[in-house]
Amino acid sequence: MKCSYNTLTSWLDKYIEGGLNGLVAPIKHENAPQSPSPEQKQEIKGIMLEETPKQHCFSKNILTADIIISLIKSKWNVSLKSSRIYEIFKEIGLSYQKAHRDYANADKEEQKAFVEQLKKS
Repeated sequence: MKCSYNTLTSWLDKYIEGGLNGLVAPIKHENAPQSPSPEQKQEIKGIMLEETPKQHCFSKNILTADIIISLIKSKWNVSLKSSRIYEIFKEIGLSYQKAHRDYANADKEEQKAFVEQLKKS
């Protein structure tokens, strides 16, 4: 059939769920807006500058593009692709910066205790 495995299994699922009518039914796209409003963009900027992901029930301490996309989806039902989020960062005067480890402020004794605790587990 010269199609991908995912496409083929999707067709099979549609056929199993709805028969031939389910297979040939038009594809319905989500009606969610594809861009936040100017007010929402300013709120996003505030979140990025003043809040942590944990304040929004995410387990990480660093805001990533994927976390911002999830937050926007859950808060305003706006669906974004990762390429669009970087454009929004630029529009609101922010730039994407990759997080990096900062070892300069590390406490050597705490690190040693942590390693020892890992060895015991």
